Amino acid sequence: MKGRFIAYAASYVVIVVLVGVFSRYLKFLGAAPEIFLVFLAAASLREGPYFGVIFGFLTGIFADFISVYLPGAHCLLYTAVGYICGSLSGKFYTDSAQNRIFITLSATVFVRAGLWLAGETFGVRYNPSSQWVMLTILYNILASWPIFPAAASVGSFIDKRNSSRERHG
Repeated sequence: MKGRFIAYAASYVVIVVLVGVFSRYLKFLGAAPEIFLVFLAAASLREGPYFGVIFGFLTGIFADFISVYLPGAHCLLYTAVGYICGSLSGKFYTDSAQNRIFITLSATVFVRAGLWLAGETFGVRYNPSSQWVMLTILYNILASWPIFPAAASVGSFIDKRNSSRERHG
């Protein structure tokens, strides 16, 4: 399990660097893809709910550090997304385009609605325009095409490495 977290953490660091370098080019009309959320959903679908909770918590803490919004909201919501996606692990075919779209759409809507609800509850206004929310959903769906196979390849690399270690002693 430790090796899995290290491999996904290394992949996450690569994503952080790539998003940091290309973030100004990814925005359109104020919306940008939530690459961290999509990677969390893809990795949790591959690894299960325990992994999803821990990885979601760590991803949420990072999202809270770079966010100017309500502290802790991303952490709570990303942990829930990690658990829900992890609970769906092995229940359906993750390479299907329909399933990727459904998972990405559901995770994005869940996080956006959760942020809005947390803002209304604690008096922090979070009123994104419907155009911005729709663009974010579309961006996340488009970003899921390369991210889901990347998360699957990280997981299969770890599986191959572990199976070769077991064979050789």
